[in-house]
Amino acid sequence: MTEPPLFYNVLIALTGVSIIALFATGALMSIGKLNYAVSLTIHKITPILAAMTLIAAIYLSYL
Repeated sequence: MTEPPLFYNVLIALTGVSIIALFATGALMSIGKLNYAVSLTIHKITPILAAMTLIAAIYLSYL
């Protein structure tokens, strides 16, 4: 079995960071610790980023 390319590992790491950011911004918005508008923007972008990176990683795993 060959080792996956570095880009694949970066995509998996970016997916994990996106999921963590999604949970963190949701928690911070609920307790009102950060600027709500900035947190909401990040909270709206991270699921899209996570989905794109996960789809790309799955695609690369089947090449």
